[in-house]
Amino acid sequence: MTKRKPKCISGEQVSGSYSGLLDHIGHNVVCVCYGDMPEPANVAIECEDCGCVLVDFNYVDETACQKCGSKLRRNGKCSDQTCPYSDRQQHETFTEG
Repeated sequence: MTKRKPKCISGEQVSGSYSGLLDHIGHNVVCVCYGDMPEPANVAIECEDCGCVLVDFNYVDETACQKCGSKLRRNGKCSDQTCPYSDRQQHETFTEG
C-alpha cells in the first residue's frame, strides 16, 4: 500500500472529508482528549505521522434533569444536590420518602 502525501498542515483539521481521510490511509491514527478526564472538553482523532486533526468534537451538554430542570452532569445525574436525581440516573424510578 502506498502512502499518499496529506494536503493538511500539522494541527489543521481536515473535517473528516472522504479525501481528507483517504490521505491518511496507512498512517498511525490515535484518539486523544483535551481537558481533564473523565470529562474532557474535546475528543479528537489525530494522525500521529503528520499531526493533522482528522475529526474532533467538543463536549456539549444539552440535557436537563427530568425532575427539576437543572443541568445534568456528564454521568447522567442532576447537578443540583438538593434534587432526588443528584445521586440517581434519569431513567431510574424510586419513591421519594
